[in-house]
Amino acid sequence: MAHFFTADTHFADDPVRWFFGRPFASSEAMDAAMIARAGVVGAEDDLWIVGDFAACETEAGRMAAPAAFAALPGRKHLVRGNHDPDWLVRTLPWA
Repeated sequence: MAHFFTADTHFADDPVRWFFGRPFASSEAMDAAMIARAGVVGAEDDLWIVGDFAACETEAGRMAAPAAFAALPGRKHLVRGNHDPDWLVRTLPWA
């Protein structure tokens, strides 16, 4: 078992994509790239998300959060960030 750490993924957060100059044509492309790169995480590994998992202010963001969670491998842990709302913490099956 290995431990992997990431932070500020901001899945489905287009304003973060352009504000920080993330090199993707869309938030969908950004999300797909982050999920693909997480492929190094094995099923028995722990993936720690250190805050700001997804944008949840819009309906699209609220739908993207569970989809991104399901697509990521490993046991997922969340260290809650200032952009992680209560429903996200309560409803997704964080380890």
